[in-house]
Amino acid sequence: MQSDFGKIDTRWAVAALVAAAIVIAVVAVVRLDTTGEKGSGLSGEFAYDLSELAKVDPNLILYAQSGPTVSAGFKQSRAIALDGNGRVYVAGDRAIRVFSNTGDFQRVIELSGEKQCLTVVEDGGI
Repeated sequence: MQSDFGKIDTRWAVAALVAAAIVIAVVAVVRLDTTGEKGSGLSGEFAYDLSELAKVDPNLILYAQSGPTVSAGFKQSRAIALDGNGRVYVAGDRAIRVFSNTGDFQRVIELSGEKQCLTVVEDGGI
């Protein structure tokens, strides 16, 4: 005759482990900062200030905007090119939009995917 005193039923041990795992998971999810409001947790010593790089010596600026700003109508423009006649080609959002040298829309060329670069050759090829 054996005594069961001091023995742990494996079902209770498994249940305790599962309960502990659930509690740990809930605590991890609750503490997770999905919005970034708590910051990186680094001290101010690690602040990355780019304001000095934004300053440009006026003597280095060679060109000025000569006309109005033209919206290409894309969520994100990815490339720009000029042809020999001064037309502007802008690629983005699975299309290329062509504008005259005065900024007037001329045509759109639909594409199968988003392009990362663009060039226009002398014979009109894109």
